[in-house]
Amino acid sequence: MYTTILTLWKQGKSKSAIARVTGKDRKTVRQIIQKYEQVGQETPIAMSKESSLSQYHTEIVSLLESDLSIVRIHEKLRDVGCLRSYSSLKQYIGVVARTPQKLH
Repeated sequence: MYTTILTLWKQGKSKSAIARVTGKDRKTVRQIIQKYEQVGQETPIAMSKESSLSQYHTEIVSLLESDLSIVRIHEKLRDVGCLRSYSSLKQYIGVVARTPQKLH
């Protein structure tokens, strides 16, 4: 959508017309065009946010290495004050398992 907005803008379409065609709010269209005009940013920048489970990373890794199930790891983390859901933990472990350099 980002590229579509900029393409339409470069073709001379108004912000209101772009908003109607794309179904985006005029303010969103305006923000994208402003970023393009100020910085020359033609593609969106991916936001990266650190997981709230990162502070428990070393403990999670050591529990994984001791072959505990995710349910048991979740219980142990709750004992030390981690209030994240089982689903969040399962997703975090999935990401950690796919990136071997994060295990150490």
